[in-house]
Amino acid sequence: STSTNNNHGPPQLIVSKSNGTSIYRSAQKLNAVGIKVIHQNDHVQAADTPSPSNFNLTMNKLVHEETVSKLLPPDVNKRQVIEVNSFNGSPALYFKWENGITCE
Repeated sequence: STSTNNNHGPPQLIVSKSNGTSIYRSAQKLNAVGIKVIHQNDHVQAADTPSPSNFNLTMNKLVHEETVSKLLPPDVNKRQVIEVNSFNGSPALYFKWENGITCE
């Protein structure tokens, strides 16, 4: 598998990648962290739309996702969000990694 290091911790293994999103998992087995990274597609945006506003909009959406996750009932399989931050300059949601559990 491919790994990367964002200079803020241990190397990350890429688990999944699509056009706009990548999912990483920390290389350590104990207390592993997952990172959902939203890629900023600067070439797609309109010429009059500045990149920082898209970044902030995406960060706000991730904060909303964090809030919704925390409000779900305890019996629902949900992502345990650690924080919303950036990863290699892209908006990212950091969460507790759970092996064998898929949250959509």
